[in-house]
Amino acid sequence: MKKLVIAVVVLLALVGVLLLSLPMMLHKAGAVFESQTAFRDVFATHVAVDDEQRFVTGQNQNSGLETAHTMMAILSKRD
Repeated sequence: MKKLVIAVVVLLALVGVLLLSLPMMLHKAGAVFESQTAFRDVFATHVAVDDEQRFVTGQNQNSGLETAHTMMAILSKRD
């Protein structure tokens, strides 16, 4: 049991290190990492669109409506 606990702690530590370094690794690879924090506003949304307007993504579960509206606006401009 003790070995299992140690293995889980080590695994969690490795995952934590990876998650903390992920934005830095993405930036080094040329990716644009975009984030927005709204600690007090549980209904906050954040939608990101790439320069070519091919990818539209919402940051959290509250961004679904805004993401859909952004996608429809981009598609309506193409026609």
